Amino acid sequence: MRSGIVDQPLHILDQCRTTPALVESVDAEDTLTVSARPLLWEDGMLVLGAAAPRTVRWRTDDLAFITEPAPGDLVSLHWDYVCDQLSPRSARALLAQTSVRSWLSTRLVRRRKSCPRSAAELAKSSTSRCAIYSRL
Repeated sequence: MRSGIVDQPLHILDQCRTTPALVESVDAEDTLTVSARPLLWEDGMLVLGAAAPRTVRWRTDDLAFITEPAPGDLVSLHWDYVCDQLSPRSARALLAQTSVRSWLSTRLVRRRKSCPRSAAELAKSSTSRCAIYSRL
């Protein structure tokens, strides 16, 4: 993302994260329309955008992680699939952790530019703030 290629990595980050969402409607037999806050890349930072509608699956071939959802339910998403039903407290905590992780990721990306690129460079470096990158 630092190189300017944003769309594909951002899509993967947004879809792969566990996302809290509000069920707006039960559409077809196995799909829902939910409202969820997407990840955005603004001014070189990962941020949460305003809630937007998404169509997701909650059941496939009569297999599901949750009981039949209803409008107003809070759920978690991974890619385009509903993983769990959430309490209001759990949904708030998940959203808060997403905000914290987005902020930390942005800081890591920004600092990474000045850090050693390999384990050999890291071993020679006295830059302790870069030590975390050897585990990424």
